[in-house]
Amino acid sequence: MNLGNNATLVGASIYVVAVAVLISGNDVVVPPSVSTSLQMSQFVFLARTIPVVSEEAPARESSGVSDFLVRPLETLAHRPIASTRDRLRGAAVAIVFDARELVPLFVGPVTGTDAVARLLVEWSFDPGAPVSQAGLDVVRGSRLDDHLKDPVIAALAESSGLTTQAAAARMSAAARWGRTLTVGALLGFLMAAIMVAGAVLWFRTRRLSLVEAPEDPMDRESILPIVRVFVYFLAVFLTVGVLAPVLAGDLGDGLSLPTLVVLSYVVTGTVGLWLIGKVGRRSPDDRWSDLLGLTGSFTRGRFRGSALWALAAYCMIWPAVLGTSILSSGLFGEGGGVFENPVAVFLATESNPALTGLLLLSVTVLAPVFEEPLFRGFLYGRLRIHMKPIPAALVSGLIFGAAHMSLTNFLPLAAIGFTLALAYERTRDLATPMLAHAAWNFGEAVMLLTVFR
Repeated sequence: MNLGNNATLVGASIYVVAVAVLISGNDVVVPPSVSTSLQMSQFVFLARTIPVVSEEAPARESSGVSDFLVRPLETLAHRPIASTRDRLRGAAVAIVFDARELVPLFVGPVTGTDAVARLLVEWSFDPGAPVSQAGLDVVRGSRLDDHLKDPVIAALAESSGLTTQAAAARMSAAARWGRTLTVGALLGFLMAAIMVAGAVLWFRTRRLSLVEAPEDPMDRESILPIVRVFVYFLAVFLTVGVLAPVLAGDLGDGLSLPTLVVLSYVVTGTVGLWLIGKVGRRSPDDRWSDLLGLTGSFTRGRFRGSALWALAAYCMIWPAVLGTSILSSGLFGEGGGVFENPVAVFLATESNPALTGLLLLSVTVLAPVFEEPLFRGFLYGRLRIHMKPIPAALVSGLIFGAAHMSLTNFLPLAAIGFTLALAYERTRDLATPMLAHAAWNFGEAVMLLTVFR
């Protein structure tokens, strides 16, 4: 490479490496109180699966809850807890887990300001103390989750001899637990079917290794346009990533994180697609639409086949991500997991439906719309000219994973990119990876909202 003719590219490469190194240690720092709240939400979700038993039965034995759940809950009780609601939820979960001794740890600090907290602490120290109907009504009107109110009311009423109220609460809890069990069984069956289908489809992809290698060998002239596009794109991506939070702070509270994410996607995505036309051409005759993979995509006649392969790709992503996540955990440790991404933290904690909807729009629509032409249409399409499908998909997947700047999530992201590239190979229609990408991101978001909200 003539450095004099590519001085801009060399400078951009140095800039990308320097900025990537500088921000590599700047992990998303989740405040302790927020981290506690997120962990509390997992226990609250788990409490849905625990059946409420009568006071006469040894709850931990009959419900299957043992010290491996109570001990981490006790650890959580000693951590900073930001809101009274989370303290009440912790105390309620402790009652569900038959760990009454943990109730004062959670709600003791707020007994002076919250009537439910005061009631629960009094009951935890003296279960025989009578609780009035008015006290049960206070619990019913509290901010506790509905599936936590029933076991709390049942425990309080049963200790006070209010057998009718206790029985009603237990019947309500049993009905809700039955519905949860039914839904869980259906989802478990669905996930098993998806995993099996994904494994079978991966077995069938071995046929792609039999495809003859292209006759056009890769050389410097074919690599250089790809390098230019992604070096310049990463330079813009990193710059936006560094400057966007600063600009948001300067603008005050008017610019929310979802708005910032949308703007970042639009800016970096538009620049990326523009760069393909500007510096991604190997020859002046290359058409921008061809480079992006838009030619022949999104046609009515191919939609059914593209949608079916998108479904197949979605099934294939599950075992691929599961396997690489286990491998990544062994190589790099668990790290911050999904909460290395501030978008995931926001989805798990934000209560404003409009802002949540805006963020869902960005991850399920904008991400596929901008990323698929760049990584599958251009990157995989260019590599495919010189490589067989599997090597081209592997290289494009690794670049896709690296572009997300997350070490602990690198392998799962690379697996997603690899899978989407093979799905695109099947149809050569960008609708296929876009639909699969959108479905995966939407599913991830829904799971976050289900567990943490």
